[in-house]
Amino acid sequence: MKRILLTFILLSAGLMCMTMAAAQTLPDQKAANKAKFHAKLVSEYGLTKQQMAQVDALVKTKREQLKAVKALKLPPTESHPRKMAVNAAYREKLQKVMTADQFAKFTANKTKHEQEKAQKKAVLTQYRQEVNKIDLPVVAAATAQTQLIEKYETSLASFIGLEAARKAIYKSDVNTARAMAAIRGLQLPKKTSRQMGKLKVDYDRAFAALQSQVITPAEKKSKRQELEENYNAQVHDLIGDAPYSTWLAIHDGAQERYMMGHFGFTREQYLKYVEIENSKAVEILAAKQSNLPLPDKQAKVQAAKDKKAANLQAILTPDQFNKWRAYNIQSEAQAQQNRANKRGQ
Repeated sequence: MKRILLTFILLSAGLMCMTMAAAQTLPDQKAANKAKFHAKLVSEYGLTKQQMAQVDALVKTKREQLKAVKALKLPPTESHPRKMAVNAAYREKLQKVMTADQFAKFTANKTKHEQEKAQKKAVLTQYRQEVNKIDLPVVAAATAQTQLIEKYETSLASFIGLEAARKAIYKSDVNTARAMAAIRGLQLPKKTSRQMGKLKVDYDRAFAALQSQVITPAEKKSKRQELEENYNAQVHDLIGDAPYSTWLAIHDGAQERYMMGHFGFTREQYLKYVEIENSKAVEILAAKQSNLPLPDKQAKVQAAKDKKAANLQAILTPDQFNKWRAYNIQSEAQAQQNRANKRGQ
């Protein structure tokens, strides 16, 4: 009993320290942001202390007004004009605080920022469109997205810098992850949803990095399992037992939804597909673990694949089977290319 009581006291003390630390962090962060803002006003526009005090008051009023508009929860068609009016009033008052030269420089910087913002949005939209077009097996898809990330980070870096480009692509991926059924379906608070999106993106990128490692299949399988377990544990710690169970149910149904959406499988066809796939996996594993000569092992592996194809052809429509066969050929070609790349390294 004493041990339980001591543990409770320690946990309570730890939580109290964490709460106090969090309470201290927010004002510290606000002060740091304000100091950074003031430094920018001095370095870029040469504002005096009196001018900075006036700008602080204008910024505070602007934030309060925008917060009030947000609280109304209006549709975008109504909220956007109100926000524009608040910003216009802010600029009009700012012009009276600044000298003509200072405001001209501010306006030029604002215009440049808006142009970069529009250009950035266009690049990110193109990046997302290309990612959405990826229609490959899991491993190949991960590799393809990694290549797109590098391509579009380079594109963005040409006008906003590499660090900002990486943050922009990462944020885009996080927002996309948050919109996926496995996260959206949980109806989490905004902050938790964002953290879930980050966990998903971090997992996907770690998975892609793992595929590029030159290690044995057994090592790769072990690391992939460890990666999956860590991801699941992080999700559980973040959202708790009940939401985690719901997340697992949605998460585990992802393959079923893909097969139904991509190949038009019915529920019954999908369940039979799982049986056929599992049977093939057992036969291939037995062949690889046998003491047969390599040519005989390869023959048995191919026989298991052919058997799977024949069994699938029996339960699918001709159109479904042709789609699956094209997908399977693409998957096999990608696997052969990956093996060839490893041999060349």
